[in-house]
Amino acid sequence: MSETRQWWIIEVVGYGDFSFFGAEEEAEERRAAKAEWEGGIGRKRLASRANAEDRRMMAASLKQFRWRLKNDVELLRNERDAIRQA
Repeated sequence: MSETRQWWIIEVVGYGDFSFFGAEEEAEERRAAKAEWEGGIGRKRLASRANAEDRRMMAASLKQFRWRLKNDVELLRNERDAIRQA
């Protein structure tokens, strides 16, 4: 059975806060990896839609995801076209 995916806020000393969407195990892996990379202490908590800053971070993450998705599709189309022309 798969875990429910939720929004998390991950806080890492020396780096800052960011939002993450995933199951608790995925969020814990992301927290641990980022804390190790930054050499800081990290913690995670469920994001709250009642908290304006949490909502801002979730919206920023969605905006970045949509931008990456759009650009990845364009990149794949360019690669496909290059292969077809080869």
